[in-house]
Amino acid sequence: MSSAVKTRRIPLRDVLMVRGGYYGLEIRVRGRHFSITASAVQKSNLANWVGRRTRADEVADAILEARNRLQAAGVSPVPDNPR
Repeated sequence: MSSAVKTRRIPLRDVLMVRGGYYGLEIRVRGRHFSITASAVQKSNLANWVGRRTRADEVADAILEARNRLQAAGVSPVPDNPR
C-alpha cells in the first residue's frame, strides 16, 4: 500500500476488514487499534448514501477474496505479539 507520504506492506493474513470510504480504503489490521487508510481509490459520500458500488468496493472485495483464499489454504495468522 502506498500513499503520497508513506509505503506500507500489510501481509494478507493480517487483514481483518477492508471497505471503501470517502478518504480511501479503510483497512483494519490484526494487532492495531486503528484502521489504516489507503488513498488509492475512494468512494464518494453520494455513492455510499445511495448504496452504489464503486471501484473502491471492487478493490476491497479483491483484497478480501485474496485473504480468504490464503486462509482456505491453511495459512494461519501471525500472533499479535510473536516472541
